[in-house]
Order: sequence, then structure tokens, then C-alpha cells
Amino acid sequence: MGLRLTAAEEWMRARADDLDPELRTFVLVSIVHRNTEEQDKRDKEIRLKELQIEAERKRAEEALEKEKKARQRLRSARSLTRFLLAVFALLMSFSVAPIVGVALFPDTMRELLPANLAAIIAPPMPDRPPAKRIVWLDQNWSEEDRNWFHHVSVGTTIPIPYAWFVALERPQISLFGSPGFLSDSEYLERLGFISSSKSVRQAQGTSLGGGRSSDSMDTGASRSSILREAENPDGLPVGFARTTGAFDPATRAQLQDQIGVTCAACHTGHLEYKGTSLRFDGGPGMIDVKKFELTVGLSIAYTASIPGRFGRFASRVLGEHAKDEDRAALKARLAEVSPGLVEESQQITRYMVQQGGIEMRGQAEGFGRLDWLSRIGNQIFYSDLTAGGIKGFEKNFRQARAPVSFPPLWTVPWFARGGSVTSSSTLLYSMTTEALGAAALTDLVGVTELGAQYRSSVPVRTLDQIEALLRGPAFNKGLTAPRWPASLFANDAKWQIDLARAQKGRALYREMCAECHLGPLNDPEYDLQYPDRRLADSSRFRTEDRTGDRFLVPVINNIKNIGTDPEQAQIVASRNVAVPAFLDIDPVRDLGQKRNCPDVKESKSSELPYSVAVMVIVDRVVSKALSDLALSDKQRAAILGMRKDCPSSAPEPSYVARPLNGVWATAPYLHNGSVPSLYDLLIPAAERPKSFCVGAREFDPLKVGLDQSSPCSRGESVFSTTGPDGAPGPGNSTSAIHSRDRAAATRLASLDANCEKTNDLISSNTSRRYDRD
Repeated sequence: MGLRLTAAEEWMRARADDLDPELRTFVLVSIVHRNTEEQDKRDKEIRLKELQIEAERKRAEEALEKEKKARQRLRSARSLTRFLLAVFALLMSFSVAPIVGVALFPDTMRELLPANLAAIIAPPMPDRPPAKRIVWLDQNWSEEDRNWFHHVSVGTTIPIPYAWFVALERPQISLFGSPGFLSDSEYLERLGFISSSKSVRQAQGTSLGGGRSSDSMDTGASRSSILREAENPDGLPVGFARTTGAFDPATRAQLQDQIGVTCAACHTGHLEYKGTSLRFDGGPGMIDVKKFELTVGLSIAYTASIPGRFGRFASRVLGEHAKDEDRAALKARLAEVSPGLVEESQQITRYMVQQGGIEMRGQAEGFGRLDWLSRIGNQIFYSDLTAGGIKGFEKNFRQARAPVSFPPLWTVPWFARGGSVTSSSTLLYSMTTEALGAAALTDLVGVTELGAQYRSSVPVRTLDQIEALLRGPAFNKGLTAPRWPASLFANDAKWQIDLARAQKGRALYREMCAECHLGPLNDPEYDLQYPDRRLADSSRFRTEDRTGDRFLVPVINNIKNIGTDPEQAQIVASRNVAVPAFLDIDPVRDLGQKRNCPDVKESKSSELPYSVAVMVIVDRVVSKALSDLALSDKQRAAILGMRKDCPSSAPEPSYVARPLNGVWATAPYLHNGSVPSLYDLLIPAAERPKSFCVGAREFDPLKVGLDQSSPCSRGESVFSTTGPDGAPGPGNSTSAIHSRDRAAATRLASLDANCEKTNDLISSNTSRRYDRD
């Protein structure tokens, strides 16, 4: 139509006058109609466009509003974030800062934090620079002997497997990576231990004995066929042993290899002089047992608690590809150890508080000192009973009250008594006592297996071999005391001996010391001058009638006569313990009748003399071990010896006055380690130092003892004769020489301590009227 209308419209323009009016009207109407439709269409399109524009405008406005609101929310969020960050930073300053502080400055933080928080930080340890030179002094032992003694197991245990010990990390916070291993030698040396090699072939340092073989030593028969090399695969310090083939005494269940300490931990000495470490076997150690115990406990706690640490520990113990269930089982076992120790400690504390604070104030032990008498009683008559399920014996526990220096071992095997709480006539019984006190695995109850009672991890045959190694085939032919090594510092005037003064020292020693301590060893000049005082020919040697064995009966002095600190002797004389009735300890039967010991008194199981109870328990442990070995009577007799073992017959608390060979190497002096040098020992007691540092082993050759010229280093022990309240500290008295001898002591001191330093001349010659018991 539109095309026709358009054609008609053109035609009409050309012939408008010729059209019929009606037709023209129709055409015009059609055109108007078409135009109207087109206008409506255009109007609709315009309206639609306007609507679209309006919609776009509204969407743009809405988007703008949303953007505006979003910006407002972002600004608010940023403000909130800044506020939260400020709050977080404030909080972190109270939480992370201490952690960083503990990581970087643990000793300082330990002093600043409250006691309950400070207790979870490892105790401070002195820094120990490595020695420039290591020298082992000649003591008639070979390298093989020394290595075996250092690392042979005596059945003691630290309450974790060996694999755990070498896998534990130090109780330190490290901001980056691992803090290092607990078992690292350089770390343990800060606790007083002495570095050691992995094998005899890698022995550290030189030996003044020339590193002789066992066959060439002056000991009679070769020991190389008796002793085998003790394993030390991880290069642990002297005094650590790996016990293989360990088992539970109560059930005989096989255990993992155990970690324990050996005799050498406490009885290997060292002194430092001008970068040289002088080392000697059988001497007093300088370890801090308490700090070591705390450090091990904290290492376990840190491993169980600090994120990431257990994973590393488990990978070392179980391997990188260990199963999840094995790791979970290990974590559960780890979690049992530390809380168990804490629970036992809390139980003891609760009991003591209930009893009104009995024995709560203990005496600090520290470097080179240990109250081993109290510890032995605590272990046997509390801890071992508790481990066997026997409760209620907390009253047997005692805090440390008589810390003493570790006594030297040379000459001791020849004593009539081994010097322990048992007053044993053989070193075997003394060593068994100390092994039980150092947590050897022991079954005192015997309810799990018939015949298991008194079975322990103590290797009696090994202890017998140690005694033979120390004793030797003849007097002074086993482990000998270290002689003054004059040739080591030949150009050092301080180190050289003044022979004229030494000659005067002989006369003074004869006058003041020989009565109790007998004559010196290895001093021909003294023997010529005073032939009646030669130690080797002393009338105090006895011979066992049945065996022909020779032994020395040392002088025993009443504490009232010698005036030395009485605490250790009083523990033996006055401490009582309670034992379960089923142990059936009857002193009259067990000692009086069985051993023919004189003057044994009846005692109730609720109040047994400590020394008697220990003696009976040790005898039963040794007898059980020999029974399990199925030895013949002859073999048993060879191990036990023939001298009867009885309690001391001394009427009052006393100390043994041992010979003083090697005394120059045993500072600090007196049995309780209360005098730093021989010079200080030889002046009146009132003038002796009231406090001094212990932990460093720097030697003063003029005063012959610990060098006290430098201030105490952080982490060292401070020995003090008084407590924090200024009152005299029990167990820390410096008294020793009777008042009637003080004038002579002053004269002796005026000669200078150089008179104490010839070979064993005056290294034996002091006026000590005491001994390390």
C-alpha cells in the first residue's frame, strides 16, 4: 500500500486536477494515515530511547551510590584494620617480646620473670671456650683402660631411652631452625662434663703415659683380655654409657637401649691452665647434677609442647617415613615422662608442707658437689618403692643438707672400707650402692614375677672388673694418683717447685699431717728421712687370713676432734627410714647372725637406721645378681671377697682420713668443697674465704687450687658459708683443723703453697685432718 500510495502521491502531484474528487480524497486520507503511523512509530522510538536513557541514568546513579558506599566501607575497614593492628601489636608486645627475649637473652629473662615462669627456662650455664691443648696425666692406665672406664655401663638410667637422649633438642627457643642437640658435647661441657672421643683410635689429646697399651702397663697380667672397648658412637662426653640389652627387672621385658651415667661422670677430673686442659682419671668431677637433671626434663617438656619440635624429634627416633600411628604412640610415651616426674615432686612437696616444712630448706649442690647420701636414700626408700606401686613412704624423702665434693678413687680399693654409706669392705658394694642411688632399674617388690625381687640392672661382674682395674694386683699398681706435671710448663716460674721450701714442707707434714693421713707416696726423700712413716710399710696395713689379701685400715677421726663440718657424718649416724614389712629387714638376723657383726641392735621396720637398711638392700641386690648368673661358690667368693661387711663400729659420727696422694688435683678442699685452695686451707679457718666461685677449673699454681682472681661468670655456682638470711649454712662450714693446730697451720701456710707441689711430696702434704668420705 505504502508503495502504491507513494506512486499515487506522485501521480496526484502531476495530475491533481484530473483526479476524481473521491479518489483524490481517498489518496489524501491514505497519505495522512501513513504519516500518522510513521509519526507514532517515531514517537515510540523516541520514548523507548528516553526510557533507555533514563534506565542507564538510574543504573549509573545506583552504581555511583554503590561505589560511594563501597568506598565508605573500605575507609571504615581500613580504619578498623589500623586499630586492630595497633591492638594486635600491643598484645604481641606482651607475648612475642618475651619469647624473643627468651630466645635471645634467656638468662636475663630468667631473672626478670616470676618464679613460676622462670622455672620453664633452662638454668644459666657458663661459657666454656675449647681447650687449646688436652693432656691426660700418667696414672698407670692405658688408653683402652681409660676409654672403657669412661663409657662402660654400670646399670644406671636417665629415665629415657638412648635414642631419645641423642634426638632431644636443647631447652632453648630458637627463632630460626633447631637450637641444637642436648647431647652435643660442647653443650654438656657447660654443665661440667669432659669431652670424649667416639673410640680409642680417636682419643683426644696426648697422654703423659705415652698412650701405652694394656700389655705394657705395670699391672701384672694383661687387662686387654678382660676389658673390651666401650661404645661411644655419638661422641658423648666422659661419663655417659649406652646400655644395650636392657630389660625390665620386674617382667624381664626387653627395653630399648638405655642412656645412663658411669662412675667416670663424677670421678674424672680436669684442671685448666693457660689454655691447657689437664685431665686425670678417678679425680673429683666438676659436673652440676641438678642443672643436668633440670635441663633433661625441660628438653622433654619443650619437645612435647613447642610446635614443630616433636615432628623433628619423631623423625630422628623413628625415621622420616614413620607411620602416623607410630608417631602418635611416641608422643603419648613422651607425654608420660615429664608429668610423672612433676607429679612425684609435687607429692613430696605436699607431704613436707603438711608436716610443717620438714627439711624443706635444702642446701644447694651446684658444680662439683652432690649430697649423694641423701639422694641414695631418696631413690631406694622412696622412688624405687613408688615405682613398685608401694605408696605412703614420702617421709623417707630428704632435701639436700650435706653436699660434698666427689671423692678421688685412687687408693680407695685398698681401704678396709670403701667409704660409702654402707661402710662396705669392698668397693663392689660401694659402687652397687651408688648405682642404685643413680636410678639403676630395681625391683624391690617382686610381685610381677616369682623370684624377681631384688633383681636390678646393676652389672655386678662389670663392677668387679672396675674394682680390679682401680685396685691393680698390688698396692699402688692400679690407678695411681696424678703426679705434679712439672715438665708441662717448664718455662713458667709459677709452675716450678721451690725445692728448699718443699724440704721444709716434709718436716711440717711429718709433724702435722702424717699422724692421720699417713706418709706420702712416691717420695724417696721423705721415706729416707722418716722411715717409720712410709705409707707402703705402714702398720695400718692388714692381711686377710683366709685369702692373703692386703688392705689398708685408714685412720678414722671423730668429728668433735677434727672440727670439720658434721652434716654428712650425721646423716649416716642419725637418719632413719621406714620400709614395708614384707621386705623383712631384721638387722640382728641379717647382719648380726649372718655376718657375725658385733653390737647390732634390733630395729623396727618403721624406724631402721639408714646405713643398716642400705647395707641389707645392697647385699640382697648383689646376691640376686650373682644368683641369676649361676656362679659357683668359688666364683662368688672371688667377686665378693672374704672380709665380712659390717656397719661402722665408730661410737660417734666420724670421717675417714685418707692418704693425701694426688691432693694437689682435688680442689676445692675439705670433704664439702668449702675451701678453694691449699693456701686457704693452711691458714686459720676464720680467715678462709667465706664465698667463692665454683664451676670454672682454672688452676692457680701458687695457691694450688681454684683461681679466684676473676669474678664469677654467669651460671657458675657460688659457694657461701652463709645462707640468704646471713645465718651459717648447714653443710658449708670451712672448719677443719683443731684450734690447737692453728699456730702451726699459720707457720705452714707462710712457707707458701709451693711447698705442696713436689711429685707427691707435698701434693700429699697438707694439714687436712679430714677426708672425702
